[in-house]
Amino acid sequence: MLKRFQTADADFTRAFVNLDHDVTLRYLELGARLNIHDRLADLRMDIDLLYGEHTFGAVRKSVEILRRLWPQAREVQLRGVGHLPMVKGARQLAAIIFEAAED
Repeated sequence: MLKRFQTADADFTRAFVNLDHDVTLRYLELGARLNIHDRLADLRMDIDLLYGEHTFGAVRKSVEILRRLWPQAREVQLRGVGHLPMVKGARQLAAIIFEAAED
């Protein structure tokens, strides 16, 4: 599916070429077993949840879940950006990060 949306300036599938899928799956399973949701629920610091305007529905759902977990979180949608903000939204991402660092 990613190959369909690939453009000359964004090779979405290159990142998966050398990926050990077994390690990735074990990492995700570990996260599920550790119940990270409960472990992170008490965070009361400023939190920014950033995602691309054109990202996957699953990412948007995750943002909704995290907003319920952290009501103080600021939700930031990166305009014109897809799932890889460092590829298409690096300037927007940097502006938000450095703005937060100045606070």
